[in-house]
Amino acid sequence: NTSYTATPAGTHEIYLVGQGAVCSDTARRYVTVDERIEVRFSLSDEHICPGQKVQLNIFGANASVVSYVWTFNEEQYRHAIAENALSRAFDKSGAFRIGLRTGFRACPDFMAFDSLFVEALPVVDLGPDSFLCFKGSPIILENKYQLLPFHQEWNTGAITPRIIVTDPGKYRLTAYTALGCAQTEEIEIRKDCYIDIPNCFTPNGDGHNDFFFPRNLLSKGLNDIHIQIFNRWGQLLFETRSIDGRGWDGKWNGRDQPADVYVYRITFQAGDIQEHYKGNISLLR
Repeated sequence: NTSYTATPAGTHEIYLVGQGAVCSDTARRYVTVDERIEVRFSLSDEHICPGQKVQLNIFGANASVVSYVWTFNEEQYRHAIAENALSRAFDKSGAFRIGLRTGFRACPDFMAFDSLFVEALPVVDLGPDSFLCFKGSPIILENKYQLLPFHQEWNTGAITPRIIVTDPGKYRLTAYTALGCAQTEEIEIRKDCYIDIPNCFTPNGDGHNDFFFPRNLLSKGLNDIHIQIFNRWGQLLFETRSIDGRGWDGKWNGRDQPADVYVYRITFQAGDIQEHYKGNISLLR
């Protein structure tokens, strides 16, 4: 027996020559020698937001490498040898210990580590959708979460902690952390305490939806309403100024009108604010 130390790393061809009195023979064997190198990686960012991708770049590898295994805390992910970079997003906040285990054909694995911090998104809570009323108090919108973010901005352009809303519409608040991670919430302020006009009614005497009459929702300031109903030929069939009346029962001069589409005109007065409505109402039988 004999020993042979093959260096440097690579594939080596070994000869064994046997010489007899008359004949000789040669045996060949190829031996591949690994080189255990320190394969490491770098992060494109060390602080990111949830959902943001970070690129992990591998450097220092050579042909001796046969496998890569990433470790993200307790999660493992096998990586193709041909690729020297990995792009990954993190949907949870917190600190992540990232490891890269490099495998060789014969040499022991090599481990490299780094850390990544995923910042938590700010919390935005504007509460439930709300309503505005005539002559009522304006609504103050603000982030109800106690720990306020680094910066916040409303879709109105305001950057104040709270805004005063006097008009219906959709209002959005976007909150930012110091790193720039953003979270947005939207709230809708509806026009209420106004008039609610149905689009159909069924005057069949069953006690349900038998009259066409716009409902005034919590309208304490309502002081006048003028309703007119016309048929398709422009003939006035019904008119009232009664705030508490039952509305049109689908009759004209005591006779039931046919199922059809009728035109309404409504003037609604609350305080010093007046609104006009014109549209169609379907009479169903």
